[in-house]
Amino acid sequence: MAVEALTGWWDDFFWGSLVVIGIFFVALILTVLFGLIGAAAKLSNNRAANTIAKGYTVVCVLLTRGEAGGDPETRAGEALAALTGLGVQRANIH
Repeated sequence: MAVEALTGWWDDFFWGSLVVIGIFFVALILTVLFGLIGAAAKLSNNRAANTIAKGYTVVCVLLTRGEAGGDPETRAGEALAALTGLGVQRANIH
C-alpha cells in the first residue's frame, strides 16, 4: 500500500538524495578548509591574523553557547561586548 503511493517517485528520491549527499560533501570540505585557515591564523605570528582569529573564536563561542540569555540579540550583544571590551548593561523593563 505505501509502496504503491511512491510509484513514479523513485527517480526523484534518488536524485534528491544525490543532491543532499553533494551538499554534505561541499559543507564538509568548507568546514575543514575554514578550520585549517582559522588554526593557521591563531598560530600565526602575524598580529592582524591572530587578532581576527581570536575575535572570530569569541563570536562563535558566544553565539553558540546556550546559557547566554536564549535569544540571538542577547548573544550578539555579549559577543560585541567581549570583542570591544565594553560591559553589557541590561535595562530592566517592567
